[in-house]
Amino acid sequence: MKIEKLFIKNFKNIKSSRIIDFQKNISLFVGPNGFGKTTIFDAIEILLTGNVSRVCNAQIADARNTFKTPYFQNDPNEDVLLKLLVKNSQNESLVIIRHINSKEKRNKREHVPYKSFGLFQLYKGQTDSESFSKEEQVKNSQPLSQEEINSFLGFENENYKIENIYNLFNYLQQEETDFYIKKSEAERKNVLNFLLQIQDYESQKNKIGDLKDRFKKILEDLQKQKLEHSQSTYKAVDYQKINFIPDRDFEFNNIKINFGEKNSTEALDVYFEEVENLIAFKEYFSPKDYLIRKEKETFKREIIDNTEMISYLIFKKLIKDIQLSQNLEQEYLSVNNEHNVKAYLLENFLSKVPFLKKQIQRKNNLSSLAEIIHLDINFIDVRNTESLLKILKANTNATENFVKIFLEYKELNSQLDGSRKDYFRVNDLRNQLKIHKVPDDNYHQKCVLCGYDWQNEEKLQLKYDELGASFEQNLSNLEKLVSRKRKEAEDILLKINEFIIREEKKLVIVDERILSELELLDVEESDFKIYKDFVTTQLSTIPFGIRSLSWLDYTNEFQNLVEAGKGKLQFSDILYEKFDFSRRHQEKFELLLAKYSSITKENLEEYQVSSSNLSVFKGKYSIMYSGILSLLENIYQNIDYNPEKCIDSKKIFKTYFDEDKKRFDSCTLEMLESKKEYIRYQFELEQSRIIFQINSRIDKIKKLKDYLESRYWEYVSNIKSYQSEIIDKLKLPFFLYTAKILQNYQQGMGVFLTTQEKNANIRFLANSYNDQDAMYQLSSGQIAIISFAFTLSLNTTFKISDDLKILIIDDPIQDMDAMNVYALIDMLRHSLLNYQIIMSTHSDSSAMFIKYKFDRMDSDSESKVDLINVKTLFLEGK
Repeated sequence: MKIEKLFIKNFKNIKSSRIIDFQKNISLFVGPNGFGKTTIFDAIEILLTGNVSRVCNAQIADARNTFKTPYFQNDPNEDVLLKLLVKNSQNESLVIIRHINSKEKRNKREHVPYKSFGLFQLYKGQTDSESFSKEEQVKNSQPLSQEEINSFLGFENENYKIENIYNLFNYLQQEETDFYIKKSEAERKNVLNFLLQIQDYESQKNKIGDLKDRFKKILEDLQKQKLEHSQSTYKAVDYQKINFIPDRDFEFNNIKINFGEKNSTEALDVYFEEVENLIAFKEYFSPKDYLIRKEKETFKREIIDNTEMISYLIFKKLIKDIQLSQNLEQEYLSVNNEHNVKAYLLENFLSKVPFLKKQIQRKNNLSSLAEIIHLDINFIDVRNTESLLKILKANTNATENFVKIFLEYKELNSQLDGSRKDYFRVNDLRNQLKIHKVPDDNYHQKCVLCGYDWQNEEKLQLKYDELGASFEQNLSNLEKLVSRKRKEAEDILLKINEFIIREEKKLVIVDERILSELELLDVEESDFKIYKDFVTTQLSTIPFGIRSLSWLDYTNEFQNLVEAGKGKLQFSDILYEKFDFSRRHQEKFELLLAKYSSITKENLEEYQVSSSNLSVFKGKYSIMYSGILSLLENIYQNIDYNPEKCIDSKKIFKTYFDEDKKRFDSCTLEMLESKKEYIRYQFELEQSRIIFQINSRIDKIKKLKDYLESRYWEYVSNIKSYQSEIIDKLKLPFFLYTAKILQNYQQGMGVFLTTQEKNANIRFLANSYNDQDAMYQLSSGQIAIISFAFTLSLNTTFKISDDLKILIIDDPIQDMDAMNVYALIDMLRHSLLNYQIIMSTHSDSSAMFIKYKFDRMDSDSESKVDLINVKTLFLEGK
């Protein structure tokens, strides 16, 4: 493979785009430190492998830090673009593109240096020169994978990857020339394992090793378990089942006792503790005292603290008198039935509802008639008044001529209004004539209205005056007639008003809400009779008589009757609720009392309600309650037991014996002691069984472990053999290369590469008589030479790809003296004839020397070295 072109833009110290053309097989970059030589090599490494090993291995920055941009992005507002054009031995070309889009939003923690490489997007570019030089090419490029790059490089084994071998075979870094030499002896060996391609073999060895170690651990655990168990030396004990609660499963009472998978003494101790608790309990506990104590506690809870029970005891005698109880109940319910109270007060109205409604209607009609007749006489509606009079049957002499007289009055009054209008019109004309004179006519004096010739003005005026007097006389006569007729009408209205007053006095009016009550009343006849008898005998209240009745009078009397009725009852509402509850739950209370024979009839009689003391009962209820409560507390205090013999904080009596005295007595101390012996015997038997199983497992697992161990060391031996084989191939070329470059130094001719027999670890020896690693004896320049020699040995000894023949060396001579440099250049030009070599140096004189040496490789006068000044390339351009 040959690198032909490199495109760099906005990468590290390079801001604008630059293209480097590797025209010759040997490229030498020269320039002062810090001008971009290492930048070129970093770009090539990123393009080929996807990262820079020097940066990834350092990991100086904390992964939790944040950075504005990746460390290699020059301008944070511009994209990073890298391209590499490579060609393989089949003359096939590939353009590798790595690109970072500056506009893409990212987590700032991704900018940590050793994480930044993951930001690059990988593409495959066009191979022509024009496309390679364009920055926009990436937009239309196809995605490319690292696997495709490895495939293009033509590795003989698909497990080889450029990212794994690049820093061993192809690149010697300026700061990491001793990259391999600085590793530990074991790490040096493992780094080269990829050459053997024994990953699967190594994985299989590790799996066997893990299994071996696991079986070893299992064997150790089994040996510990075996020590925890002892062989049985206990005598046999017969099984005897103790009569505990049948439906409870007490493990220690079974014929087969479970001590857990490990048959631990902890399980044994748990069972022993359970039995010992029962033994201790049997020694002090008295079921008799316990049951008495429980009965006493129950008595307090069910009787003394039960207010409902005490109420029942007060009412018990009364409840037994069934007839009296029923009578009291009926009387209470009937008195507290509001329908009965309403029906009693309105008894005289119950059958009068239609009549009362008519009375209200008549009242409304009389009111309407009164409103009409009190209007101004000129506005009275004659026909409506006539209709109301007919409805009210007001057929008196005075009202019979009402229509006739009122119509005559209205007619005369209408004529009077017309005459007045005529009179006022004529009078007005006369006044106008006085204002407007008769037309000035010397021969005739004519009326301006009728055209009659009155000869002179005086005659005309006289005629008007006569006509006016006539009008006034007629008008006066009509007014007198109208006045008389109005007087007749007003007399009739007075008589109608007297009729209304008379009729209203006859009315029986009740509030409409009372009528609604009457319509909704629904009483049961027998219940109402009980209430009526009660009121008749106990109260002085009588029903309303048929008369007008207001809502206020009714509600006041209703409330008074309700309160009076309740006041005469034997029970108040609260007492009746207690009595009713006691009567309805009589059976429950009797069952409860049957448990306590100490509560006798004779004790209670003094404090119970009966027909004999019913009249004074209301005032004595609290006294009766206190008396019964005191009696019950005396009974409670007389219940005696030994409190020390009934302690059961662990509820053993309930849990094991269900508080059954017979079951408790059937369990003896001898039975419990025997149970302990049986548990111990069962434990020892189980111990023996487990030891037998453990021994059987130990034998089987030991065989497996021994087999795996032999297989494991067989794998180890083979791997060591393969690893030693690699080193054997490298020993001679490595010694020759070190001897050639180092020349004859004080330690000897060259450096030996050896392996340790026991582990195949790699060691570098400065001479044959000292077994200390060369890292502890050589200078930094000599260590760099060893690294060069090792890389040359790998390239000349192992063929991993026909195409990957490139060697990149970043400033190799900065730590070497002149003789070492001379020898190194000589080896490079003779040992790697078919390799593309890319080097750098900060020294102009060294660059000229290197160019001279390569150009002198043969007689061909053409220069073999492309000398590139990075200062000119990146600062001034080409």
